Amino acid sequence: MKKLKILFIDDHPEEGNYLEVIKKALPHYDLVVKKNGRDGLALLKGDREISLVLLDIKMPAHFALDEDYEGIEVLKEIKKLNPALPVIMVTVFDTDIEKIVSSIKAGAHQYIAKPIDPHYLALQVERTLREQSLQRDLTYLKDIITIRDAIEQPMVVSLSPTGLGRLVGFSDGMKAVYKKIEKLAEMARAPVLIMGESGTGKELVAREIHERSIRRNHPFMAFNASDEFSSSDPMIKGGKLRGFGRDSGIKDIPKKGQDGILKKADGGTLFLDEVGEMPLDVQTSFLRILQGAEPPEFKSEFYPAAGEVDKPIAVDVRYIFATNKDPKEHIEKGTLREDFYYRINVASIHLPPLRERKGDIPLLIHHLLKKFNQKYELTIKSISAPAEEKLTNYSWPGNVRELENKIERAMVTSEKQVLDMSDFDLDAEPVSGAEIGLNAEGIWKLLLEGRMRIENITHFKQKWGEHMLRDLIHKAFVKTRSQKEAGKLLGCYTRADAEPKKYSTFRQECAKLGVKIRDFKKGR
Repeated sequence: MKKLKILFIDDHPEEGNYLEVIKKALPHYDLVVKKNGRDGLALLKGDREISLVLLDIKMPAHFALDEDYEGIEVLKEIKKLNPALPVIMVTVFDTDIEKIVSSIKAGAHQYIAKPIDPHYLALQVERTLREQSLQRDLTYLKDIITIRDAIEQPMVVSLSPTGLGRLVGFSDGMKAVYKKIEKLAEMARAPVLIMGESGTGKELVAREIHERSIRRNHPFMAFNASDEFSSSDPMIKGGKLRGFGRDSGIKDIPKKGQDGILKKADGGTLFLDEVGEMPLDVQTSFLRILQGAEPPEFKSEFYPAAGEVDKPIAVDVRYIFATNKDPKEHIEKGTLREDFYYRINVASIHLPPLRERKGDIPLLIHHLLKKFNQKYELTIKSISAPAEEKLTNYSWPGNVRELENKIERAMVTSEKQVLDMSDFDLDAEPVSGAEIGLNAEGIWKLLLEGRMRIENITHFKQKWGEHMLRDLIHKAFVKTRSQKEAGKLLGCYTRADAEPKKYSTFRQECAKLGVKIRDFKKGR
């Protein structure tokens, strides 16, 4: 665990063996020593990792007219720089009530008399840091309560004929989402956690929050946390410098002279999907960045590309996170730090699955007809009533993304002006547990017969479990002895080269499950 830094400012730190006493009293802290106020302040301006300052009152005058008051003036400068930084004064004037009172009024947390009692020093430092931590947490909790209270206040949201921005629907669930979008757009610094199944539109919600906020003219950057971060990268093990900060593990490593991701997002919004898949050590690094983006400066501090400078760069970024699973499941499994979860869950939005807002499906269908007519320059007029009813009553395990894919595929392949039931192959999807027999053999039979397809491998794993998916991939590997053909057989894509993203997802799932195609090659 990284040691907390303590800055000791004293013009004669070795005098009276004070430095050795302090080191022995505080063995679990990283002690940094400066011999005057100017050097101490210069360090504080560049190093935001200092947790506490031990400050001698009597030093050669620079900020004060009298050396007896130099420490008090340096204290005032420290408080201008960082009002929340705790400072303990060290003095030989333990009976000089005037100086002690002046120190406390200027913002000192406590004072310690020379000669220093190591046990008393250790006690005061631990108590001060504990109180500081509690105060920070209390302030943070008050902010969360304020934000959540504001979200619950009544609000009239102006909607378009289809919904809000690029979001479509008027179900009660979506109206609640719209209200939160409008409220959170006004709170341009509050972190947001968006929860919803795959394909429900979490990134669209994040974009709407961004585009309705004062950050709209600055970048919106979206990343998948499970893809973009890697704790196995050797750079993270060496503690090198990254675009997200020390030890962040971000793959997008800025080269010397280039801006990292946080620098590019300065003033804007950073959206991180599948945050529950972020490696634990990366969560630790990100937690430090989030804790830095708090009062009084509201700036995230990170270190730039390797080999450049040791001083952190401060940026103003709004963070929006998303997950397709219940975060508490991740916490129980040990894949999500509880403190990280509470830090990102200041305000949350739950996106309902499409099966819970079937009343929105006809509106979505006609919205998508218009969208793809424009995209492909088609002239498809509508969809037949039986086909629309069929789509409305379908369970849509892949949610809006799956509906969009089905509509797009039907429009591109159909030669009719009005889409009908023959344009939609949905029979393979909603298979009952009784028909399948709830085992891999039953599903495998349906896959071979073409009566079922695993179009959304993530949703399938959530519904049927890792063991079931592993068995099916194993069977496909045995039958095809080719990873590309196995994914095609399972229905994860039609052609690997035509759908590289789906093929990449299939390969990632195979790796996560520990199923390797080389183990099924001929001759092995």
